[in-house]
Amino acid sequence: MWAEIAEGVLWVWRQPFILTMTLLMGAGAFVFSGNTLIIIILAQQQHASAVMIGLIFAAGGTGAILGSLLAPRLEHRLTVGQSILLTRWYFVLSWPLYALAPFPLVLGALEFGTGLVDPIEDVALFQPSPETDT
Repeated sequence: MWAEIAEGVLWVWRQPFILTMTLLMGAGAFVFSGNTLIIIILAQQQHASAVMIGLIFAAGGTGAILGSLLAPRLEHRLTVGQSILLTRWYFVLSWPLYALAPFPLVLGALEFGTGLVDPIEDVALFQPSPETDT
């Protein structure tokens, strides 16, 4: 089993795109795993009601729906790399704004933006290649 694991790790190591994506996705999962809790705590510190906190996350869901509708159109205009860069740059630039958000409406706007851009990356990444289409 250890030999097979080592073989798999070496294979990924020799595939620059897959290695980069694995590292990006792993870092993203690590960093954003607590994002929901952070938003709840920030909103509570701003004295947001439970309804307002729900609306913040609803804004993210609305952004995700719109992003899902927009992503197939952008798929033809952006390369996979451009889609990934667009999304990751949004995350990098918006992350500090959570700490600076003066009131819950700003948290909702940030969540809307996150929901909007996330499907753009997902559609580009998880689109089957033409040789696997059936």
